[in-house]
Amino acid sequence: MSIEAVARAIAFTEDHLREPVTVGAMADAAHYSLYHFCRVFSRHTGLSPYTYLVRRRLTFAVEDVIVSRRRIVEVAFEVGFDSHEGFSRAFARLFSVTPIQARDRGWVANPARLPTLTPEHLRCLRRNGGLVPVLSREGDVADLPWDGAVRVPVPLTWPVTEPPPVVPPGGDAIRRCASFQLTGTEDHGLVLDWLVHVWLVVARFELAAPQVVIDRAGTRVNVPVCRNVSRSA
Repeated sequence: MSIEAVARAIAFTEDHLREPVTVGAMADAAHYSLYHFCRVFSRHTGLSPYTYLVRRRLTFAVEDVIVSRRRIVEVAFEVGFDSHEGFSRAFARLFSVTPIQARDRGWVANPARLPTLTPEHLRCLRRNGGLVPVLSREGDVADLPWDGAVRVPVPLTWPVTEPPPVVPPGGDAIRRCASFQLTGTEDHGLVLDWLVHVWLVVARFELAAPQVVIDRAGTRVNVPVCRNVSRSA
């Protein structure tokens, strides 16, 4: 399946977030069988079609949940859920809080929000072999090439009302790191966007520090992480 076919399915999804879209309809938009579509969509995006659809619906709905005074059930129906309960369960699985709790505190974890994956994201993933991480063992982090590296604050769109990621207990040492090898230096923005909003959530990691480290050559991105198994994509 070409990137163009995956992009057609994504565009179809974006145009129908307020409707009861199915994965089968996404496959039809890509002009592929359901079985083949699910396998290849996951390979290109790192997400199953269903996970992408649900996360985009919830991302689309989250501002209404937080900012507006609309009834939660109205927001749920508007983004294709058929019940208040189903929407609330999906919301809590992704954001680790219920819609009512999110409204009360005024924010949700920004990495759990999923921006639209564009053809540029898909081409970036293909150029870089799907961005498969090499995860260090605890204690190996000191051996990584930190000298001369560039520290980049992430997530790039972390809301000012949200507290920064928590450094693991014990303080100043980063215990683990996921390293991503790049083919060049032109993809940094797309790579960081994908790491923050896709990989961290799917892999169920939390950032261990509010930054990633790009090595001196600009071809390896190191992401300090700590495990958080309570959150699910």
